Amino acid sequence: MTTLELHLDDPSFGELAQLAAAAKQPVDAFAENALREAVAAYRDRDYLATRAARADDAAFAAVLAKIPDVEPDPQDRW
Repeated sequence: MTTLELHLDDPSFGELAQLAAAAKQPVDAFAENALREAVAAYRDRDYLATRAARADDAAFAAVLAKIPDVEPDPQDRW
């Protein structure tokens, strides 16, 4: 495991400590999980951007055009 030293201003640390306490976790564990989630979000964003770049708007419109223009059944309404 690698150690990372992080310097936060007092307001940011206070907020982090409050969130960690609400989650019933130590501050360092909460920060580690938050960082892990942020990294995953960046990875997902890049993956989705790559997929979006391959999108074919005409093909999508053709698929949507096959959907009938009718009201949904009563059990399918909100």
